[in-house]
Amino acid sequence: FTVEETSAPTPRYYISISAGANGSVNSSTINGYYDAGTVLNLVATPNDGYRFVQWSDGNLQADRNLVLMQDTVLTASFELIPQVVKYTVTVNGAEGGTTNLYGTHTYEANSVITLLATPDAGYEFTCWNLGNGKSSSDNPLFYTVTENVTITPVFTEKASEPTYTLTVHR
Repeated sequence: FTVEETSAPTPRYYISISAGANGSVNSSTINGYYDAGTVLNLVATPNDGYRFVQWSDGNLQADRNLVLMQDTVLTASFELIPQVVKYTVTVNGAEGGTTNLYGTHTYEANSVITLLATPDAGYEFTCWNLGNGKSSSDNPLFYTVTENVTITPVFTEKASEPTYTLTVHR
């Protein structure tokens, strides 16, 4: 009697990949049945303004290879790319002194800038005019940028010292 060796059929597994909101995956070329051990290239592509976050199995690579060893269902997730909010700060000059920042500058929201007013001889710093009826007498001023703003230092002329004349009579 003769014994013939027969090999067990290679197991086949199913894979299904899908995209969450705001992106796509190469599911039309991937989804289906494959022999165990097949290496598949999964690609997740975010829509404009979004970025890939992860696959539902925790993998963080948008373009990855997967060795299929069991039925697999994966979803790619995406998130909005945060927009950096920026504001314009214009620091004016003023008669009677100078500032460490002069001109127009752009800063990210909630940046803290330091403004220093230096009075000229014969003048003194009074306050910062911050627009919209706001002012500050802090010098230096640590200003948190939360809007477009024009800032102007205010200097006032010092009162002249009184002059006394001493007359001596003999």
